[in-house]
Amino acid sequence: MHAVCPCHAIAAPAPESTLAEALESWMPVPPGARDQRRWWTLPRLVHTLVLVAWGKGSEGLLDRFVAARGCWPGAETALTYQGFVKAWRRVGLSPLYAAAARLRTALEASAGGAWRVGGWVALAADGSRFELPRTAGHLRVFGASGKKRSGPQLWVTTLWHLGLGLPWAWRVGRADSSERGHLRGMLGQAPPGCLLVLDAGFTGYELLAAILASGRHALVRVGRSVELLRDLGYAEQAGGGRVHLWPAYAQRHGQPPLTLRLIRLRLGGDRRKKMYLLTSVLDAGALSDASAGELYRRRWGVELMYRCLKQTLEAKKLRARSPVAALLEIQGLMLGLTLLGAQARRAVAAAGDAPDRLSPAVAFRVVRQGLRRPEGPRAWGTELAKALRDDYARRRKTRVSWPRKKRADRPPGRPRLRHARRGELEAAARLAAA
Repeated sequence: MHAVCPCHAIAAPAPESTLAEALESWMPVPPGARDQRRWWTLPRLVHTLVLVAWGKGSEGLLDRFVAARGCWPGAETALTYQGFVKAWRRVGLSPLYAAAARLRTALEASAGGAWRVGGWVALAADGSRFELPRTAGHLRVFGASGKKRSGPQLWVTTLWHLGLGLPWAWRVGRADSSERGHLRGMLGQAPPGCLLVLDAGFTGYELLAAILASGRHALVRVGRSVELLRDLGYAEQAGGGRVHLWPAYAQRHGQPPLTLRLIRLRLGGDRRKKMYLLTSVLDAGALSDASAGELYRRRWGVELMYRCLKQTLEAKKLRARSPVAALLEIQGLMLGLTLLGAQARRAVAAAGDAPDRLSPAVAFRVVRQGLRRPEGPRAWGTELAKALRDDYARRRKTRVSWPRKKRADRPPGRPRLRHARRGELEAAARLAAA
């Protein structure tokens, strides 16, 4: 069985084409992948799933499916959403995983100067929950997490490319999933030697040890929950800021300490407010304190991506009422957001504008117009090139009474830093001599 191959996903479509024709050019199919025995071939399944994801989120899945199905000529068969989901049950989710992998290859090949930021291939990681309809199937498969009597939810953890400004890889799990566990499972999808930029929720000896063992580097914010050792005498190297992460349980099991570099940065102009970062890049020439701070600030892009999913695409609560359909819906949203973002960034750059001026809301407005008029060809490159954020300065924030803004989390504070004790010095010497 052949998988959908968006290996030329950054190639430009024909000057004028329908939305279905443009999507086929953005996600072409390798020879021999078409199965003429069924209308729902793998290419049509993946393309239709992306078109459904591009539809207006306030509409139900049935309405979005009807609009997506109308983009294909000869609509005499395969007309029901139930049949669409049944076809996906037959093939499984492996075509979507293959499509995402090939899209990553295409993004790397076409990234150019955006591939590295400050000399690093940098990816941020973060997770978020999406609400689901309150059905027995969702509660059984995905569970619930959070407040008492909360409805079912699923958890999505995303690797987000700082240079491209696009999702790189993602993993979906239950509402009580561990984002650290998800990240460990996605390490093989991160480029070798890359720098993973993480918030304070990703601190932990096992995770950092797994990142280093995989050949990647980490830059993570730390706080009062982390205890660091200095003057341990284990794998010491020249330079300042050297500390060791070696919790008690790692010492008991004979696991080696992690040698890291502690970076202290001021927040704004207030000397009393500081941010503390740990990195496995010990050479300040390869990653300066200022560059580390800038990379961590750019990590905010993954938060904006989730805001785009939940507000622009109106997917804070998914519409699917069965677990299989919910997995299809969230996978389609992630793949559709990545694909349209890549195409729109390419069109904006070709028109001479900075790709970071791209407005996802305007880009989705463009393809939704194509969904409303599927028979009319359009110049997609020209239209997506105009999907830019406005450049006027807001004088004040727009205030609304609902929904209430979530209370900001307390800053993680300052990590606990102490000198190594005699027993720790002796244990570290034994490990170093082994």
